[in-house]
Amino acid sequence: MKKVVQAVRRILNEKHPIRFVMSRILLRFRINLSRTLFFNNKLDVQTYLHASSAAHKLFIGKYDATLDSAVFSKYIEEGHTVFDVGANIGMYTTVAARLSKSGIVYAFEATPQTFSYLLDNVRLNDVKNVYPVYAAVCNEHGLVSFFEHKNSHEQNYISKGDGGTMHVPALKLSNFMDSVGVKSIDFLKIDVEGAELSVLKSLGDYINSVRVVYFEYTNRNSSRFGYDLEEIIQFFQNAGFEIFIPVMQGDLLVIKPFDLTAQMDTRNLLAIKKEEYV
Repeated sequence: MKKVVQAVRRILNEKHPIRFVMSRILLRFRINLSRTLFFNNKLDVQTYLHASSAAHKLFIGKYDATLDSAVFSKYIEEGHTVFDVGANIGMYTTVAARLSKSGIVYAFEATPQTFSYLLDNVRLNDVKNVYPVYAAVCNEHGLVSFFEHKNSHEQNYISKGDGGTMHVPALKLSNFMDSVGVKSIDFLKIDVEGAELSVLKSLGDYINSVRVVYFEYTNRNSSRFGYDLEEIIQFFQNAGFEIFIPVMQGDLLVIKPFDLTAQMDTRNLLAIKKEEYV
């Protein structure tokens, strides 16, 4: 009885209790709905209510896209080349496509089911400048072991050894850029649950042609891949980048200098080529 009372209290404390219950049921049985949700009203970006944790966070009012959307809007301009590594279901892929307009967005997603959701959302939003790529991005080529989280597609990641739940194709960004003839990247977004440094190393000398990198750093996730914050910061500094922390102050995006000595577990960071920062 105590557990029942606790469960009821949790539901009633939700912003949208009925939607929360619906969400749990839909996710539990992996039911996809054709219903669409607005992710970004200003840019007219929508997403289907797939059986995806990202879509359901939006559905129950727990997806705060304010910071990410502000960063995208500040640094992506018409004609830009954007790489979205860890594109998930494509909500930010579509935002980038709207902003870059005549440019192009390369969207990389490694989980088969999530990749199909990405394709659905690209079609839903009728963006013609998205180049979807079904692959994990890392510093190796071929097949890699991949762990698919049971309850959250946002937490899928490359697994060392054979500890994953599947094998997926993997590529290096340097090889990919050679194959499609891309010479530079204006905006690189990376959200790969700890494999960020491997993605960066896969660029090879192309790291010198990247203007802005937006990525998430989490101590727990990076430790899974054997590196820490200091190592990834050193990588960027060696490549001529400065590191910043983007934060929202009210409705205003503020770019603050990064302090390596500050206590930090999870944080979205910006790496900007020194000559690009204004």
